[in-house]
Amino acid sequence: MQRRLTLLASAAVLTLGLAGQANAGPMGHFAGFNAGIDIGWAHVFGQIDDVNPNYANNSGFQDVDSANGVLLGGHLGYDWQLGDQWLIGLEGAVNTIMAETAGCGAAGCSDGVNGNPNLAYDIEGTGTARAKLGFILNPDTMIYVAGGWAFAEVTTHHHDESEGDGESRNFSGYTLGAGIQRAVSANADIRLDVTYDHFSDKHWVDDFDEEFGAEPELLSVTLGAVWHLN
Repeated sequence: MQRRLTLLASAAVLTLGLAGQANAGPMGHFAGFNAGIDIGWAHVFGQIDDVNPNYANNSGFQDVDSANGVLLGGHLGYDWQLGDQWLIGLEGAVNTIMAETAGCGAAGCSDGVNGNPNLAYDIEGTGTARAKLGFILNPDTMIYVAGGWAFAEVTTHHHDESEGDGESRNFSGYTLGAGIQRAVSANADIRLDVTYDHFSDKHWVDDFDEEFGAEPELLSVTLGAVWHLN
């Protein structure tokens, strides 16, 4: 894990370093096709539901222990500039989430005769499609808000004397975001983006014939490099 994080961080520093070879003077090129990569902090949290209360302190959706990790992703988009200061855009993105398991509780996610039952999940990756509204502060700098649809691949767990679940399930929901983007060269920008993804709750029955559910959430803060393709 440490080696992977080091490689990801090195790749991000190199990419942003190349993008950061800035030219003097205004750039003013936010509109048009663009592509980028993003790396940053991922915070997995949300709620989990135990329909059978013997596996939780209380039945019903309860807050889970959160988990922190790394997000690595990429995006493609197109922006239309409206006059001198306003911009609208569409963007699609996919992300890989590398975080510890969320929701294990104080007992930990353990199997075996001395293990305590635990419900948990991992968000393995997400995809989003969102619309963006931007305000151009000056030819080099834009702030924006965004929102749209989100999709996640989630591995769900039921740990007892063995793993009774461990299945990958698809969740859908919505995404909200905001950020600041700044031109650093004639065809490259950097941006700081904060995004919240909420996925609708879902229930299922696992190999233990127990029913439970999850309602994952994800908060991410990413630093990205954006290239203008036209």
